[in-house]
Amino acid sequence: MAHLGFHHCEARSWHGWHRHISLVMAAAVFLAKLAADLRRAASGKRNETSSTMPVTA
Repeated sequence: MAHLGFHHCEARSWHGWHRHISLVMAAAVFLAKLAADLRRAASGKRNETSSTMPVTA
């Protein structure tokens, strides 16, 4: 998590700390999902547990 800014936190309030940590954790989740998708695509395997219905926003 060092590359995401986790160790750069110099928050002076709880609200600042909470915002910083929330963004760092969201970035970590995004990058973990991206890495998993890229590994899956490189291996040519489909995720058997995922639904066949596309997710719409």
